[in-house]
Amino acid sequence: MSNSLMFTLKKWHLNSIRGSYVRTQTVESADGREQEVTVFSGDNCIFLAQYTPFGTIAIHERVFKDRRFFNYVLTHETAHKNQWWSFFRIPLALLIVLYVPGLINSAIDSLSQAISNHDLFQLGYFTLGIMASIFLFALPCAFSWLMEFDADFQTIKIIGLNTYMDLTRYRYQPQSFKIGLNTVINLLTHPPTGLTVRLWRWIHHKGSDLIYLRRV
Repeated sequence: MSNSLMFTLKKWHLNSIRGSYVRTQTVESADGREQEVTVFSGDNCIFLAQYTPFGTIAIHERVFKDRRFFNYVLTHETAHKNQWWSFFRIPLALLIVLYVPGLINSAIDSLSQAISNHDLFQLGYFTLGIMASIFLFALPCAFSWLMEFDADFQTIKIIGLNTYMDLTRYRYQPQSFKIGLNTVINLLTHPPTGLTVRLWRWIHHKGSDLIYLRRV
């Protein structure tokens, strides 16, 4: 893929999350490794940072204002970059595009026939169509949560749980608390920080119990 085409795709993707390309620069992670990131700007971006479908890490320019927060964000997105299995998110997302609209239309049609003809079988088809639509819609969301849990766990191993809890309060900026598209997308694709912390503690508490039992 040519550099010009890659640059165009980067800008297109940034526009899709309401961001604008600023620059490409080389940064140093907390462990001293250098890597190239795409810097973007925007007052109402859906994400502050993202590992893009094109194999690049994009970070909002405001993240650079706090070095500790920047280290957290870069570590988290690098963890996503190391998730070789993350490519499954693309075909899972296509399920929504290709099948959910048709299922919903079919379900609405069945509901219309059930009402007009008093047909309980059509009402059953409506129910099955809605359930199938919800299931297909939930699959990519569940997969995204799995990716986020994994990336957060890898990040906690490096920066520590207390630092993670302190820094993740930046995850949603004040404008993101307004009921709108940003809030919905974040909730669908990212588990709450509190749930991540509880799951981390539960897993490591169980692990500590197993180590103790083996020693005994």
